[in-house]
Amino acid sequence: MYSEKLEKLINIALADGVLTEKKKQILFKNAEAEGIDLDEFEMVLDARVHRLEQSTFPKENSTRQNALNTLLQLFAKAEQDEKEKLEKEVEVLLKKYNKSANIKETAEFVATVVSTVLSATTLGLSSVALGLIKNYIGKDEESKIKKKIEELTCNTRERINTKKRDIISTFPIPTDKDDILELLGYIYPKIKEDLLKKTIDQKIWEEKFRTIIVRAKINFPNDKIVLAEISKYEEQEKNQQKKRIGLYALIAVIGIALTIYVVQVAIPGVQKKTEARREAIRIEEARLEQILETVNTAIKNNNLDEAEVLTNQLIWKHESSAEKKAWDKQRKELIKTISKIKEDPKEKKGIFKRIKDGIKDVID
Repeated sequence: MYSEKLEKLINIALADGVLTEKKKQILFKNAEAEGIDLDEFEMVLDARVHRLEQSTFPKENSTRQNALNTLLQLFAKAEQDEKEKLEKEVEVLLKKYNKSANIKETAEFVATVVSTVLSATTLGLSSVALGLIKNYIGKDEESKIKKKIEELTCNTRERINTKKRDIISTFPIPTDKDDILELLGYIYPKIKEDLLKKTIDQKIWEEKFRTIIVRAKINFPNDKIVLAEISKYEEQEKNQQKKRIGLYALIAVIGIALTIYVVQVAIPGVQKKTEARREAIRIEEARLEQILETVNTAIKNNNLDEAEVLTNQLIWKHESSAEKKAWDKQRKELIKTISKIKEDPKEKKGIFKRIKDGIKDVID
């Protein structure tokens, strides 16, 4: 009906179901800027507020103040009280960064930012709120207050949730049949969502739900309508419980199967691989030790060329890198020693002990 920007502002203003004077002023200001007739705009706005109230609360022509209506009004008041506190906190914060703004401009801006922030589905600031802040204080100052506003918003939401939990816990159980049935219908969807883990709010609602069920059975022991409704809820709860038990059983079966696999397959498999590796290392060590003994014999018999050829065969062929480095070092040192013996036979003295010590060092 109106521009996208104006429609977005209207939705933000009505997000909490309350249209304050500050919000109306902001909306009128934007409507006037777009050339919209303000009398007509006010009529449209009043109609939307009325429609929202009709969809949120029970019919106005009711002859009594029903329990659900009272509960929702308590929720709305808790939200509004905390929202006003947040507006004051944000206003103080923003004034530090834009001291030149007039009081009216600041109040309008704060109301818009707070409505935008609280109506967001995430804890962080929405792109709309960030855009408003940039326009008000400038991009350079944005990072200085972004975190603080997020913190204030998070605290406000937590206070609202805490107040609502207290309202639920202390809300009196109605004695009227229609009130009881209406409350049961309102509460039940809030307690049946999660099969495995219930939130704090779900637990509080569930406790209230069961208390109302008990009161209903006591007050209306022979009322077929009430008993039928209670029976329906109890049957649904039994089905939920069966699903929950089935899910727990499935998780248990999977856990047992994994345990069996680890004990019977995975661990033995690792042990076999470890034993096979050890055996391969032992065989490789024995092969190279035998070559070293042959080198020793060749040097004793002055077959230095044969000893050099055999020494070049001292190459570790198994995957273990630690042993490979040790044998590579031993091979290089032995080749140097044989070369020295060829140049000076006196170097042969003590060579056999060095070879023997070398074998011991490599094996150790």
